[in-house]
Amino acid sequence: MLKVYVAGPYRCKGKCGVDLQHMRRGLRMGVKVLLAGYAPFVPWFDFHHALMIREGEELTTEMYQEFSMEWLRVTDAVLIMPGWETSSGTIAEIKEARRYGIPVFYSLEDLIETFPIKK
Repeated sequence: MLKVYVAGPYRCKGKCGVDLQHMRRGLRMGVKVLLAGYAPFVPWFDFHHALMIREGEELTTEMYQEFSMEWLRVTDAVLIMPGWETSSGTIAEIKEARRYGIPVFYSLEDLIETFPIKK
């Protein structure tokens, strides 16, 4: 099964933290990728970690970014969500994918056309 890293905007501008609309769109795209027959990695599921934090523990933005990049480096393709142009994180993910020779797609349709599911 082809591993697809879904990348796109996550946080708000400024200090507001995560943007729930970005999360909804990203999580929904992960479902679409899964229904299309691929194995998605969906960074918006990171919020589950925050639910499990205990007193005295801290997960930093840098920790989240680094472990997501580790998953990106072992994927077969990266699917970019709309709005990426203003997302510093997504821009970094695109650069990392290109550095590792991982194909980058800007639509699910292009991904499916390039890597059709064999039935």
